Amino acid sequence: MTSASNRSDAGERAPARLLAGLLLLAGVLIGVCPLIGVVTTADGSPTGAVTIAAFTAVLPGLLAVALAVIRPTLGLAATAGAGLIGLARLFGDLAILTETDGVTRPELFYETTDRARPFATTAGGWLLLAADVLMVVVGVLAAGRLARAGAEDSGTGPEPMFGSAPDPAFAAESPAEAITGAGEGTRADDSVLALTRPPEGRLGRNLPMIGVGFLGAILLMVGALETPYSGGYLALRVLPLGASLTGVSAAALLSLLAAVSVVIAAALPRPVAAALLAGTALAAAVPPLTAVVAVLAGAPTSVSSSAWWGLAGAVVLASAGLLARHRGSTVDRSDGDGDGDGDGDGDAPSPMLTLAAGGLTLLAAVAALAASRTALLQVNGAVPDAAAAAVLAPAGPRFLVAAVPLGVAGVLLLTPPTARIGRAVACIVWAAPVYALAQALALRSLVVASADNPLNADLPAEVRRTWTAGPGLWWGVVAVALAVAAAVLAAITARQVEEASLQLVVDDSVEQSRPIRGWTAAGLTILTVVSCTLPVYSVGLTPSSTLFVGYDLDAWGIWAVALAVATASWAATLTRRPAVAAGYLLAAAAIAAVPLIVPGTIRDAPGFAWGPGLWAGGALVVGLLACVPVFAADARRVRTLDVATWSTGMPEGLGSVRGVTAGGPPVGVDTARTAKGR
Repeated sequence: MTSASNRSDAGERAPARLLAGLLLLAGVLIGVCPLIGVVTTADGSPTGAVTIAAFTAVLPGLLAVALAVIRPTLGLAATAGAGLIGLARLFGDLAILTETDGVTRPELFYETTDRARPFATTAGGWLLLAADVLMVVVGVLAAGRLARAGAEDSGTGPEPMFGSAPDPAFAAESPAEAITGAGEGTRADDSVLALTRPPEGRLGRNLPMIGVGFLGAILLMVGALETPYSGGYLALRVLPLGASLTGVSAAALLSLLAAVSVVIAAALPRPVAAALLAGTALAAAVPPLTAVVAVLAGAPTSVSSSAWWGLAGAVVLASAGLLARHRGSTVDRSDGDGDGDGDGDGDAPSPMLTLAAGGLTLLAAVAALAASRTALLQVNGAVPDAAAAAVLAPAGPRFLVAAVPLGVAGVLLLTPPTARIGRAVACIVWAAPVYALAQALALRSLVVASADNPLNADLPAEVRRTWTAGPGLWWGVVAVALAVAAAVLAAITARQVEEASLQLVVDDSVEQSRPIRGWTAAGLTILTVVSCTLPVYSVGLTPSSTLFVGYDLDAWGIWAVALAVATASWAATLTRRPAVAAGYLLAAAAIAAVPLIVPGTIRDAPGFAWGPGLWAGGALVVGLLACVPVFAADARRVRTLDVATWSTGMPEGLGSVRGVTAGGPPVGVDTARTAKGR
């Protein structure tokens, strides 16, 4: 940490701790609300509340206090992120006043009779809104302090988002002197460092981080659109439940605020960006976490699937902070060609990261294979008999199919010449076990629901069946966990490899290469959405899973497939590596084909018929395969310049590159731009 950083942290220590403490106080006030009483009932009946669940609101404050003790700047970032989400919480909590009868918050109150409504708001409801306002005010103050601290700290301040001023250390030198080191008092290393700065007027983008963060924001919105509870005391309510205008607006605002925090974090140093997104994600995770705690603590209801969507979105949003760049990393690092001096500037990451990703991917393939060979569920605590096994038979082949791309990705990662391709493939094939597990969970839900049918309550005990999770289900969960972990590790390793290269991409070649791939990727994305919207098959009147079927478990797998294919299409557009572009598209084709492989037990079922999704999915697979040579050839057109060679003079033969003359430097730094993530 620089001396400027130390002075900045010393000056912000007291304000950071004060603001973090106030954020914690806001969470405590929210937890106290049910003790005071939030509503009164029309018939005078008492209301219940799961008070301990309300205190989950203190979690963002605890995180902010802990970070403020460690480093004040990080505490300010976490406080600002949590306060930003407090605005969405305030908007959602207005329903306590405007739509009290439609509020489903057992941590605050729940009715005990069917005549309890209409409710009337009491002091606890007003205290809840006051706590939300306090959270927002604290967040705004923390954001202001963080911005001032970044402006004063030249070592860890935020990167300029809309243009960059020239560095005074290089302002007195001509471009030729900056590159060749011919000027008095200059060094080759300094000239290379000067060229790595972003050109004026151009935002240094971090597309992987922004993409992952935006995905988390979307998942948060999906989780917030529906109530995180279902069943239980909600059956007492006569009016049908649904998303109110306030709830929909709050969900949209939550997604927007999360996206804004991602964009801001992309311009911050890595520790501050991680703290900002951690505070934002934890604050956004409070409602679904509250639902889980409330149900575990005895609330007379159950957790709905939307809570898990919200938690998943929070995890994804927080993980985006891991993709933040170190300050000053503005050169295209996709080569992985380090300088080898071990000083961390231009050095390639340890190969152990790639080997670890390969090992995790192979273990995921083994777990998927084990899931295909073991029982998904157990009947009365034992291995299912022949009749029960026939019901569960569709689950096994899907895990077997998922094991194939995982195994291929693992082999590519563990083979040094193909490690770069393996990292690209590993970032996509995680969708295969997710799809298989989603289909297995949907089958489990159907079987368990059939067994719990009230019509079966009068059957003799020796006839009734109790279904429990079998080893196959747990092996499937392990396969998904390992595959996702491998994908995250592969993405992080790829980013570190990119940061270890010293090459600049020439503008002309990029402008000639990107349009073709960009329009093609847009077409592939549209075709992906269309194919995933149509059912591949139907059995009687029941179609196969598609994108838009609500929150059904099997729809999660289709969303994973669509997300992976679309991500691969655009990643192949951005890369300048022909082999990597081909790897992305081949992996996407394999994932797009997974839903088209229908187990034989389903095809043999009475009333089975192929649907339009089969032909749309087949067209998508063919389109992805046909684009492999096109994208590879287009990526080969991108030309680069090796900055490391400029310390001894420009290489010969670059006269055809814009702004470069034979034996001379580029005419100005802005004639060749840095290319991140290409």
